[in-house]
Amino acid sequence: MVYGNKIFDANDLVIFKSMIEYWISPVAIKRDYHTGGKLKYCLPSAFYGSVKPSTVVSEVSELPQFGLDVPEFLGMHPSPELVTTGDQYLLTSLNRILDRIPVTSNIVHHPYPSQLPYHTHSIISLVSSRHPHLLEAGFFASSSVAVLQNRKTQDLFEICHTLLQKLPRGYHKDYIIERIEKTGGKTPFNVFILKEMEQLYRAIGEVKRSLNAIKAAVDNIGEIIGDQLSENDIAVASGLINSCIPPLWLKLIGPTSMPGYASLANYMYDVAQRASQLERILAIGKERFPAYWLGGFYNPSALLSILHLDQYRIRNAKGVPFEPLVLKTEFTGRDKDHIRDPPPEGIFVHSVCIWGAAWDKSTLEIIDSPPSKPPITLPVVHLTCVPAVDKVANEDCYACPIYHTRSLRRDPVLFLDVTKDKVSPSMWARRGFIATLKPY
Repeated sequence: MVYGNKIFDANDLVIFKSMIEYWISPVAIKRDYHTGGKLKYCLPSAFYGSVKPSTVVSEVSELPQFGLDVPEFLGMHPSPELVTTGDQYLLTSLNRILDRIPVTSNIVHHPYPSQLPYHTHSIISLVSSRHPHLLEAGFFASSSVAVLQNRKTQDLFEICHTLLQKLPRGYHKDYIIERIEKTGGKTPFNVFILKEMEQLYRAIGEVKRSLNAIKAAVDNIGEIIGDQLSENDIAVASGLINSCIPPLWLKLIGPTSMPGYASLANYMYDVAQRASQLERILAIGKERFPAYWLGGFYNPSALLSILHLDQYRIRNAKGVPFEPLVLKTEFTGRDKDHIRDPPPEGIFVHSVCIWGAAWDKSTLEIIDSPPSKPPITLPVVHLTCVPAVDKVANEDCYACPIYHTRSLRRDPVLFLDVTKDKVSPSMWARRGFIATLKPY
């Protein structure tokens, strides 16, 4: 909503309401009212007292033509939409658009030869997709083309070999079953971990299968007849040779998958971190696991549901009457590396990223973000379940939605409770202050 013109969810509704209250309200038309921040805008004095049309026209004409054409007009400031590896993606996309614009009297440029389609139909054409114009140039000898193909084939072989070495090995099924039995059997939490491991190992298995298939095809490219790779494997090989994450691999990771312009190294690191968290939970159990990385789960909402369920069971065992429970969040101010044990109640979560705001380590509070800064990683957050009646509605509290990623903003996973003295929650809404489980 902040960067568009449509309302999609409840958070957009909060943002729209804050904009209306900021600009279209009885307070906004008072003589001594002016906007805060860098804008310092107020209505011209000609609108007050004895109003004369000529005076109004004169003062309005003296206003800067683009005085309100700034982010501060709505309480925002510039912030990067693309972070780290996104610059090259943006420039490449703009260049492709420019190359396809017809030359006119005021636009003169030299379009470069278009690349082959992303999905090729042969491993032979695939390894030459970086230089398709060489295959059409008459002055290139066939030996030059063969040398180019051999070099690209060797590059693809080395990429597959390197990625296979970086894939997590995974645990044997018998060991997993044994650890589940030792940590309480098929409890709701253990069933959740089993499902997460099953999905992740299935994804790792598919990645490993496609890499082995491509590696074998490239290694025996001169000994086999025809192309023995499937369409999916050819699409994966096309992505690898162009240093891109194959779209099929992104789908295997689920809703928190990274953007397509991210590097293969980041993808492999993300998969390894997911596997490391699940395997550590399996090894030490829920009772000893210190802090959870929600972005490493396919379905983090299931973990929060288990947190609710455990609290209901504890209250029932104590004979406490049933009443609805809600999540409460508190900032601990501690880094994840300093957490050694789980909290007595609830869970710790880490690596939550915020957009449109920053974290002040000295005051342990959310503050306004400096312009053009990437997302900030919050310290460890403590999640607990409290009765809904105990969590009294606070007018100074901003419910910051936490989404899977910035591109998947429909159903928040949970909400952060953000309060700051002398700061209205509507200010955070106008800033577009949200949180994500991943830094993209």
